[in-house]
Amino acid sequence: GEFVTRCGRMPQLILVTADSTLDVNSVIRSLQRMAPEARIACVSSVPQIGALTNRGRSRLALLGIADPRGRAGLGFAEGASKSQEHAYEAGRQAARMAINDAKRADKPDVLIVNGTFGFEEDILAGIKTVVDDVPVIGGSAAGDLATRGWWVASAHKDRVSVGNDAVSVVMMWTSVH
Repeated sequence: GEFVTRCGRMPQLILVTADSTLDVNSVIRSLQRMAPEARIACVSSVPQIGALTNRGRSRLALLGIADPRGRAGLGFAEGASKSQEHAYEAGRQAARMAINDAKRADKPDVLIVNGTFGFEEDILAGIKTVVDDVPVIGGSAAGDLATRGWWVASAHKDRVSVGNDAVSVVMMWTSVH
């Protein structure tokens, strides 16, 4: 309803920031019902705060992107917080998966990277072996430290990946420059 009305068309990509105590699988299922073809990338935020928006705090914030002449690819890999070596490999695997998902061989215009914390620079170094000299935005998942209650997730159709030791990579080839 309102989600599609606001952007004027069905989004191809949905970026999500959510309170880490929300059930990410329920969030993804709901979004997939609203936009079944969309790629979905989620990152957890501080419990009971979620996202800061222009309207204040929100336990769930969504950004839908529709670019009919553009393309997006979504990748995900486990092991981002285990060690430097694992984080490097997770970044590399997630980047390769995103390129394969997009079915593109050229360099993307922008990357959106969200990972679990600890070895963020190593994740980026792994991604750099796949694509270099591309602007990167994103951040680290947040949540309850005592319970490791943070996560990143990605979903497209039947593929749903959620982890508290993982990285999600979105590559975008945009028609707007």
